[in-house]
Amino acid sequence: MSPGHLNGKSRPNAIALIIGIEHYKSAPPAEFAENDARRFYDYATSALGVPASRVKLLTGADAQRVDVEAAILTWLKPQVVRGQTEVFLFFSGHGLASDDGKDLYLLPQDGNRALLDRSALRRKELIDMIVDSGAKSATLFLDTCYSGGTRGKETLVSSARPILVAAKEQTVPANVTILAAAGNDQLSSSLTQAKHGLFSYFLMKGLEGDAAGPDRTITAAKLEAYLAEKIPAEAAKLGRTQTPQLIGDGNRVVSSW
Repeated sequence: MSPGHLNGKSRPNAIALIIGIEHYKSAPPAEFAENDARRFYDYATSALGVPASRVKLLTGADAQRVDVEAAILTWLKPQVVRGQTEVFLFFSGHGLASDDGKDLYLLPQDGNRALLDRSALRRKELIDMIVDSGAKSATLFLDTCYSGGTRGKETLVSSARPILVAAKEQTVPANVTILAAAGNDQLSSSLTQAKHGLFSYFLMKGLEGDAAGPDRTITAAKLEAYLAEKIPAEAAKLGRTQTPQLIGDGNRVVSSW
């Protein structure tokens, strides 16, 4: 991948928070997740046009629950220009659903699978924090799943719960768009030869221009169509089913040049 040649239109008011967690305190590794995040930093400043001074990268032990919440409330929120700032959030790591499938969580580095409500990041609350900041829009790229599986052969749920959880999708505010790695009852896989998550790899390839049309604009819908063309076929080679998801406004412009 080569983000260096990209020159997306500048977004001086935009801001990006990038999170990657590979090694957890009390969960199996999320293979290549920190590599995903570090690489996506380059795409945020190039393809997305976010100024480097307005991009924050959190990885590993610097991505505990308090770190993520502080980044949103004390770093991101004060920099939002109400009604003008476009917020981008990238997360690569583990996700889980509550036992009843009603709540979706992103697992911070110190998250405890047995105490999700006390230690994990509820996806809806993260979105609400960003929306409450007054941002014009929020676009989330989530390389995770909520089914209880991992990128490898391990599971996040105990042996007493071997069946994958079918999490229920949640509605999002009108100014929020989510591009997610997999359906809520599927697994998110990795691409070993590329040393990236499968979703992250093709997301970045799409942002290089592979997902653009002749109008030199990449919308969320174009990106989802590109990912839907690439990811299921690669996942099938691993013996898995993985279908990327678009939630929210497909007309949201992700990149243009």
